Amino acid sequence: MEQNGNNNSGEDWSLEKILGKGSYGTVSLWKSYRSGDLVAVKQFLDNSPFGPTEKLASRCKDEVERMNSIDHPYIVGTISPSKELLLQLGQTMPTLLPFLCMEYCSGGDLRQLLKRPENLSGLPEKEVVAVLQNISEAIVYLHNQTVGLNRYIIHRDIKPENIVIQLDCKSKRSVYKLSDLGLAKDVSEGSLCSTILGTPEYIAPEIHQNKRYDKTVDFWSFGLIAYEISCGNLPIPVDSDRFAIARAENLTTIIPETTHLSELFRKCLTNWLPSMLEYNPENRGKYKIVKNGVEEVIICSIAWLQHLLSAPLLHVYTSVKGRLVFRVKSDTTISNVQQWVFMNTGIELEDQLVLAMDGSQVSSADLAFNYVSGNSSLYLVAKFGHEICTKIILPKNLSSFLVSSADSQTTCDVSQLKQLWIVAIFYIQCQLERTEDLLKIQNALRNRESGKVSIRMTKAEKYKMEELYRQFCDLKSRFNALVNIQEKLDEVNGAFVGDSKTPQSLIEIKASAQDLHTRFKIYFREYFDYCDSGLKLKDSNCTILNDRYDKLLQEYWKWKKNGLKNLDSVRNIISNFLASQEPILKNLDFNIKLLRQRTTTFQDREKKLGDWLLTCKSYVDEIVELVLNKQKMILTFAFPPHQS
Repeated sequence: MEQNGNNNSGEDWSLEKILGKGSYGTVSLWKSYRSGDLVAVKQFLDNSPFGPTEKLASRCKDEVERMNSIDHPYIVGTISPSKELLLQLGQTMPTLLPFLCMEYCSGGDLRQLLKRPENLSGLPEKEVVAVLQNISEAIVYLHNQTVGLNRYIIHRDIKPENIVIQLDCKSKRSVYKLSDLGLAKDVSEGSLCSTILGTPEYIAPEIHQNKRYDKTVDFWSFGLIAYEISCGNLPIPVDSDRFAIARAENLTTIIPETTHLSELFRKCLTNWLPSMLEYNPENRGKYKIVKNGVEEVIICSIAWLQHLLSAPLLHVYTSVKGRLVFRVKSDTTISNVQQWVFMNTGIELEDQLVLAMDGSQVSSADLAFNYVSGNSSLYLVAKFGHEICTKIILPKNLSSFLVSSADSQTTCDVSQLKQLWIVAIFYIQCQLERTEDLLKIQNALRNRESGKVSIRMTKAEKYKMEELYRQFCDLKSRFNALVNIQEKLDEVNGAFVGDSKTPQSLIEIKASAQDLHTRFKIYFREYFDYCDSGLKLKDSNCTILNDRYDKLLQEYWKWKKNGLKNLDSVRNIISNFLASQEPILKNLDFNIKLLRQRTTTFQDREKKLGDWLLTCKSYVDEIVELVLNKQKMILTFAFPPHQS
C-alpha cells in the first residue's frame, strides 16, 4: 500500500509515539498530515559503534523479505512506504539497516488486554473464540507457507505480546493478528532447528532442553495462550519460576470453572488442551477421537479446534438456571433443545415457555439454527411451579473479606491481594451477568404481553383455582397421614422381625411427592399473589450496578498503581453493589412472576393442575397399598397360620 505525496521534504510525516521496544528494535507510530494514514515502523537495533554486522544485516533483511512475502488477514501486513516517509525516517532515525513498515493495529496487544481488571479471570467467550480462530488460521498459514523448495515457516515466539488487535469498524469486532516474525525460521520439510530462542514462559520443553525441534513448538505456545486467555493466568502455580512450564512442573490442562466460558465450551477446550501441551513433540498437535465407541482416530488438533469454533452455539436464557449453551446442527429443532433443557433443569417440555427476543413464542418444530446468528437468543420460562433463581450466595473467601477488619489485609502479600481482587471482580461480574440475564427474560415476557395478549383472571376462574387448591391441601393431608401410619407400622414390624428400616419404595414416593407438593405451593402462592389485575411492574433498572462495577475496576487501577494494602474502598463498593442488587433481583422476581401469570391461559392452568392432582392421588394410592401390605405382613407374624 504505497503512500502518495508530492512533498519530497518528508515533512508530511510526523512521529506520533513509541509503540514498543524490544531486544531487536523499536516500533514507532508515524502519521501523515495530509491523508491521516498511520504506519507502524520497526527500526532494527544496532548497538555496534562500527555499524551492523553482516549477520545482523542479513537477519534484518530476511525478516523484511519474509514479512513482505506474507499476505494473510490474521498476520500483520507490511506497507510499501512512500519516498517522503523513507526520507523522514532516514532524517529522524538514521541507520544502515532497513526499516519495516507495517499496518498499525490500534487496539494494542493481547497482553495489554489480559492486564485489564475485567479480564483477570480470562476473556469473554466470544473474544476467546476470536483469538483462537484468528491465530490458529495464522499458524496454519505459516506452517503451510512455501518459502522455497519444501520449506515452511516456524514463528518460534508466539506470545500475547506478539498478538495485536485491529478494530474492525464495520463489524465492531476485534481482529487478532500475529506479529513480530523476527524470530521466525524458514525450515525444510522434515528438518529440525536447534537455536535456543523465544520467551521463557512460552518456549516448548525441547527448546529449554537444547534439543532439536520443529513446528510443534508453535503448538505448545498456542496451547499456553489458549489456557491463559480462558482463565487469565498460565497453567502453573503463580510462584513458579519462568522456566517451570517448559519443565512441565505442576502443569495443568484443566480450565477451572471460574471463567467466563460456558460449560460446554470450557469442557471442549479442556479436552483439547492436552493435545497441544503434550510434553513429547512427536505426539503434540495430534487429537484422538473415539469412533464407533471403540476405535481411536488421530486428527490434527488445530483442525479439530477450528471445527469446534465453527460449530453453531445456541444460547438459552432460563429463569431457573441462568444461561445454557448448546451446540446445534442444521437439522436440530427447538424440540431437541427443549429436551436438553429438561435434562439440565428438570422443567418438563409442556411446562417450557420458549420466547424469542421480541416476545413471540417459538414453535417446537422450528429449527434451532435460526436463533444462532447475530444477537439472536432464546428465553425460557417455566410456566408452572419453579422458583426463579434470585438468591445471593457469597464465596467463602469473599464473605470473610467483607466481614474482616482493615488490619487483616496489611499482612497479605501482593499475590494474596491480587487473588482477592480476582475473586471480587469475578463474583461481581457473575452477579451483574445474572441480573442482566433475568432482565432479558423479563423484557421478552414484557414484549409478549404488550405484543400479543395480557390475560386477566375472572372471579369464576379465581373461584375454580381456590377449589383446586382445597383439593390439593386435602390430598396432601391424606398423604402425610398415610406416611405417618406407614412409619408407625414399620416400627411395629421391627418389633417382630428386628427390621424397622424404611422401604426404598416409600423413600422414593416421599421424595417425588415432596417435590410435587413444593411445586404446587409455589404455583398457588404465585397465582394468588399476582392475579390482581391492578398490579404494575416494578423498577428493574441495572444502571446503578454497572456504575458500581465500573468503580470497582477503577479502584483496581489505583491499587495497581499505588500498591495500597487497605482495601476498605473495595469492601464498601462490593457491599454497596450487593445492597443495590438485592431489591433489583426482588423486583425482577416479582415482574417475571407477574408477567408469567398474565401470559398463561386459564385452560393451561387448569389442565396442568389437574394433571398434578392426578399424580398426587396416585401417590396416595401407592401409600395405601404399602400400608395394607405392611398390615398383612404384621398380622402374619403376629398370628401365624395354624400348623396342623
